[in-house]
Amino acid sequence: LYRSWPALKTPVDDAKAVADLLQGKYGFKVRVLTNATFEQTLNALNDFVKTLGPNDNLLIYYAGHGTFDLGKRGYWIPVDAETERNTRWILNVQITDLLLKMSARKVLVISDSCYSGALTAAENGAIPTILNGISDETRSEVAKQFSDVQSRTILTSGALQPVWDVGLGGHSLFAKAFLDVLVANDSILEGYRLYESIEARVIRDSRKIREQEERLGRKPGLESDQTPLYAAIQHAGHQGADFIFVPTAR
Repeated sequence: LYRSWPALKTPVDDAKAVADLLQGKYGFKVRVLTNATFEQTLNALNDFVKTLGPNDNLLIYYAGHGTFDLGKRGYWIPVDAETERNTRWILNVQITDLLLKMSARKVLVISDSCYSGALTAAENGAIPTILNGISDETRSEVAKQFSDVQSRTILTSGALQPVWDVGLGGHSLFAKAFLDVLVANDSILEGYRLYESIEARVIRDSRKIREQEERLGRKPGLESDQTPLYAAIQHAGHQGADFIFVPTAR
């Protein structure tokens, strides 16, 4: 629970649902931190620096407040952060530096927070993906090639804008789309194709909420459609390819 920042409705339920899905369907080992402080969050990331090896893959899912200042610096806001002093704000460069130190072959950061587009996404972050319409055998071969290349990518719930805290089914707009796509998936799925599926859903549902607010005579919390982003992470050791999801239970 935030001590100084406004309360959020969905992050704890979002994180638990994502953890259950990743563990149950995709075979992830999960570690869930709810209402994490500045120290707990950075300690967890530092633990991965020490424990992960070159054959490991890591997915970091953050749901909570985010902000940016000076037009460039993005932050995650832990529960013990103050609003006026940034002593306990987690700067995007701190996250990037820890990712660079990790030996993990692949890292995907998923950030469901306001202004998450400021979080370390490279300007030239084009990411190769596997074409649709190819055979399962060919897709598997390409995925094997992808799996050997170190990647550091980020999927954000929005750009440099606030995002909706509540969407559908008790989850944030972004978390609901993320969960729906991974639940429905039954094959190899790269991060970029995950993003493509989520983007359309989030934009569509964001527009519906905005239009509903306007019909009720209220000013919408967002002036434009919430638009997710996907990119390589700059200065974090990205060498190419993409993160890959493979269901272990179907």
